[in-house]
Amino acid sequence: LSSSNCDCLLDMDIIEVISKNMVGACGSNNSKLLQLSVEVLWNVIEYGNPEKVPDKFETSSVVRSLYSTFCHFIQKAKTKQDLQLRNDVMSVTQVLVSRCPSAPLLECGFIKILPLVATNSEVKT
Repeated sequence: LSSSNCDCLLDMDIIEVISKNMVGACGSNNSKLLQLSVEVLWNVIEYGNPEKVPDKFETSSVVRSLYSTFCHFIQKAKTKQDLQLRNDVMSVTQVLVSRCPSAPLLECGFIKILPLVATNSEVKT
């Protein structure tokens, strides 16, 4: 997405809708919707107006949606595509922290799970 498209998405208040739909897509195993949602969020965080991004992404509902999606993939990832989506959600979170340091990762429980995931080796299935 271009910077201007990212700014339009920020202006339209669509970020919360996308993040909520991610959680719903986890339950329906709609990997294409999840993949597109993660990609859009990532682009908006990275290329959107730096003054507008924190306003949309520092809400606990968006961070909770990322956390729920990440937890879903920790528990249910079976395919390489699932593992890639989990890694993409982690990358989105990393970019979010760099652009929005006051995002409520601690309050939403994200910080508690990261050391567990980072120190756990992945088992080949």
